[in-house]
Amino acid sequence: MLLHKNRFSTEPIYAQKIKDKIVADNHEEDYTQFLFEKFQPFENRDSYSEFHISLIKLGFCGIVTTNYDRVLEIAIQSSPDLCSHECVSLDLCEKKSYSIFPFLRSLNSKTNHSQVLHLHGYYRNPSDIILTKKDYEKNYGQLDENDKKPQRPLDTIHRKVIWALLTTHPHLFVGFSLTDPYFLEMIRTVNYDFKLGKKCSHYAIMGYHDDIEMSRILCELTQLGICPIFYKIDINSDKTENHTRLEDLITDIEHSLSLNRRFAKSGKKPELDLNVEVAPSTKLPPLNDMNAVTGG
Repeated sequence: MLLHKNRFSTEPIYAQKIKDKIVADNHEEDYTQFLFEKFQPFENRDSYSEFHISLIKLGFCGIVTTNYDRVLEIAIQSSPDLCSHECVSLDLCEKKSYSIFPFLRSLNSKTNHSQVLHLHGYYRNPSDIILTKKDYEKNYGQLDENDKKPQRPLDTIHRKVIWALLTTHPHLFVGFSLTDPYFLEMIRTVNYDFKLGKKCSHYAIMGYHDDIEMSRILCELTQLGICPIFYKIDINSDKTENHTRLEDLITDIEHSLSLNRRFAKSGKKPELDLNVEVAPSTKLPPLNDMNAVTGG
């Protein structure tokens, strides 16, 4: 299961202050129009890159995103081997929860990518996307002063759907910083419900700047039962971050899986040279072993 997020992020409390000011000035329509225009597909250039195609080709049983855009759907539709028809966008924030049920039931190792589930909303429905603090509280419930224990039970569709996804399939988090307190509380809830402790249940591709940061991420994620797969973040001459190694990592994994699939058909063992930094304290089970247990 792929859970993808790009590097666009806004602090919910900061976003709430901006929205409150906009609403107070009677410009709420301008706010929703801005969100629509910000995340709609580009008109004069591609909305996706080869990175997105390589990512999708890794063989997930389903794709979930917290992004509001249609980047993954457009990438899927650009490759006939990924989807032979339109890829539908499912909006969990839209008041049509019945449309999500078939998606959950369809998740298996043979699923073709005909749907992408948007957990935090979709650009075509900008008034209901989850962006501000009040948006999070409405859909996840309020957290206590430590940003951990929710002040109400599992009674929203967001909490129920995410709980179901986390319990039924291993996830690979990509471009996801795993610092969202609401999402982290869902992971803790699942770990508590099933007494999982530090058992590796999910995986996350994480960037790091130095060994200290790498050690911190390793410690934090293993406490949650998440196995980090690392890549080094380079710094450009203008001091901006360069995440090219992430793209190289995904391409390498796609290449190795492609060779394995050819081996399964031809019987000739491939020679792999995969440069993946897996957390040293955690053994990463083979993808086929995971699929045999979970169905994808």
